[in-house]
Amino acid sequence: MDISGISSWVAELHDKGVTNLPAYLDSHPEEYILRQANTRVMSANNAAMRLLRAPSVEAVSKYCGDPAKVDLDRIRRNVLYALFDRRLEVDGEHTFSALDGTSVRIVYHWWVPVIAGHPNLRGSQLVLVDLSDITRAENALAAERERLSVTLRAMSEAVLTTDTDGVVQYTNAAAEQITGWSSAESVGRDLMGVCALQHARTQTSVVLPTMAELAKTLVADFPPHTALRQRSGSTLLVEGRYAALHGADGVLLGAVLVLRDMTEKARLEAEQLRSSKLESLGILAGGIAHDFNNLLTVVMGNLTLAMLDTQVMSAAGRWLRESERGVLRARDLTQQLLTFAKGGDPVRTAVSLADVVRETAEFAMHGAKARCVFEFAPDLWPAEVDKVQIGQVVQN
Repeated sequence: MDISGISSWVAELHDKGVTNLPAYLDSHPEEYILRQANTRVMSANNAAMRLLRAPSVEAVSKYCGDPAKVDLDRIRRNVLYALFDRRLEVDGEHTFSALDGTSVRIVYHWWVPVIAGHPNLRGSQLVLVDLSDITRAENALAAERERLSVTLRAMSEAVLTTDTDGVVQYTNAAAEQITGWSSAESVGRDLMGVCALQHARTQTSVVLPTMAELAKTLVADFPPHTALRQRSGSTLLVEGRYAALHGADGVLLGAVLVLRDMTEKARLEAEQLRSSKLESLGILAGGIAHDFNNLLTVVMGNLTLAMLDTQVMSAAGRWLRESERGVLRARDLTQQLLTFAKGGDPVRTAVSLADVVRETAEFAMHGAKARCVFEFAPDLWPAEVDKVQIGQVVQN
């Protein structure tokens, strides 16, 4: 019962002509104290005794008459002001300590009844309504709202709520970052104006279910490959859900949209897929390199045997030496394939850079009309490098 409720309730008692007010109020659920003008408490019902944590009416009278134990100054001042204004009723709200020290929040109605024919209603009367349960409920609600607010602020997912017309009512910090719209700018706008969804490949718009459809399905997931066009014009790959929001009575209040930025995850998955393909390709390259080396071994063996024959060397020695160099270059190529199969790690050895450059360049220029002129420092040190890879650099 609030203050206005107390006033109307007191008026109803007057209209009913209640003559034994203490007996009537003793069975009433509201707190009640009957006081004389000299502040001495004449009676108190059971609810008032429980409210004040008092064992008897005398304890209530002693307690209410001691300003050091109960802070009734505000009520007294209000009563005095009312009497000064010739008013016989005062309403208000107050917080005081009960007999056991418990803090109690109340609303009160004090009045001086003047009803002809009912002398037992003379004197001032005070009705108290305990608001402690309401206060605890309000505090619990405030704490729950704070927990919800902190949770929404801490979430990495974007959360937007709308009314039944699809107008944005709330956005969290993640939604501001993902959409590019601040909360102040988003609230009051159409949802699709803040979250412009489209297919990542076809660029066609993604249409969310209507409120009527959402009320039946309750939850709708985004289709695959959904992208969000930000306020800046850039796009993000997202996934999310669109859920109906109902009240305690089951009435549809609106919807909740939850978005998650999947752009980085998609990039990492693509990188992982490329790495997997490169790993498979490396295995294939290693197998080919080994088989090719086996073939080169046969060719190199036959060339070596031919070069041991003096007659053959006198007739075709030049071409045999060229063939030998070609086989050696092919062997280097297979070494490159093996290096790729191992992940591209170079096989370092101490080599003469002058020899590598000269050999590679002469082989690359074989059959060309141009020729290479080399100038090397006489004190050039050997370098610890991958001879095949450095040779490939020079050839390129």
